[in-house]
Amino acid sequence: MKLIDSHCHLVDEKVAPIVDEVIGRAERVGVEKFITMAGGRAGWSKLIDLAQEYPEVFVAFGWHPEDITKEEDLIDMEGLIIKTPKCVAIGEVGLDFFYDREKETKEVQLLMLSKQIELAIKINKPLVIHVRNAEEEMLSIMDKYKSSFRAHFHCFGESQKLLDRVLSDNHMVSFGGNITFKSAQILREMIKTVPLSRLLLETDSPYLSPEPKRGTQNEPANLVHTAHFIARELKIEVEELTLETNKNTICFFGLEN
Repeated sequence: MKLIDSHCHLVDEKVAPIVDEVIGRAERVGVEKFITMAGGRAGWSKLIDLAQEYPEVFVAFGWHPEDITKEEDLIDMEGLIIKTPKCVAIGEVGLDFFYDREKETKEVQLLMLSKQIELAIKINKPLVIHVRNAEEEMLSIMDKYKSSFRAHFHCFGESQKLLDRVLSDNHMVSFGGNITFKSAQILREMIKTVPLSRLLLETDSPYLSPEPKRGTQNEPANLVHTAHFIARELKIEVEELTLETNKNTICFFGLEN
């Protein structure tokens, strides 16, 4: 069985010192490609170094909603994306109002997401989008830009309403290891409404380890557990799931180029 981890954080401070071991363990269980990202400037050079060292690693550059910044920073990011052949997306970006953000901070998040969507449209790159406690605002952004951008909504955890909009606008979606938790019945019902043609697989490692690894640091090797779990929920063979999601990931991010 071959797998692609469509969203992981291999330059995270918890992972970077042992990244050789982490990639090795993943490859031994069949994970053959990785899309990794960092939320801001501090990690971008590390992403470039990692992608140069490992042919199977692809990267995304973006400003995470929790890394508040200014418009001028996008100029540097655009240049970096253009001159990095293995940069396959802008991400991760999005909206995160989980901690009751002040109005001013929310406005900065909304502005930066809009600017990064416009950049993605300009340079024809997909986005990797994170949404938490900001569903109505995300829907408003989607109304503004219609279907002019392509996005992977990763680690989906919002409502069926937003999921339906994601699917109707032909975006991609994935669920993290938390879909395996006993408390995640709502997520398990939602994934059944996602056509295989719109589904990707991810770990979001080093976060959200799936059962039976919950409580330990997550890593791409654990994608095997999530894949088997999702296949059981969808009542299909895991080989069918991985074949389709691999094809989706390669096509959406242009990994064959």
